Amino acid sequence: MPAQFNIAVEPARHLLTLTCAGFYLTEDVAALRAACEEACGQLPAAPHGHLILIDASGMRIQTREVVDAFTGIVRDPRLRSRRLAFVVNHSLARQQILRLPEPGRANVAFFDDRPAAEAWLFEDAVSGARTVARYRHAPASPMSAGHDCTAPNAA
Repeated sequence: MPAQFNIAVEPARHLLTLTCAGFYLTEDVAALRAACEEACGQLPAAPHGHLILIDASGMRIQTREVVDAFTGIVRDPRLRSRRLAFVVNHSLARQQILRLPEPGRANVAFFDDRPAAEAWLFEDAVSGARTVARYRHAPASPMSAGHDCTAPNAA
C-alpha cells in the first residue's frame, strides 16, 4: 500500500491528529512534514501547548532513511507538543515507531487503540467542575464563562 496520511486539526481542543498508513518514500515524509507544520500553525495554543495524536496502526515496515525522516519530524523542536500519543499495532513496525521520540522524553505514550490514547492526552485537562471540586476555597467566577470554568459557586 502506498503512503497515506490525514491530518485533522481541532483548535478548540488544541489537538492535532495524524493518521499514517502504508509504505513511505522520503518524498512522502517531506510532504507530511510540510502538512504538519501548516497544521500546527492553525492551533491557537502557545508554542508547545498543543497535543498530538499519531495513529500509526496502519504503518508498514519502513526503510532506514524513512525512519530517520520520521524521527526528524517527531523530534523537531518547532513541532514539539505538550503531550504526544502514538497508536501502534503489534507488527514489526511498532518497534520502529517506539524509537521515534527522544530517549527519555516525558509525556510520550504508546497505545493499542485511539480512545485510550485520547483519554491519556486529555487526562490533565481541568474543567470548571474539576477546578471547583479540587479548589473549594476558590469559587467559580461568573466572568469565567468563556474559559470552561462555569461550575457553580463552591463558597
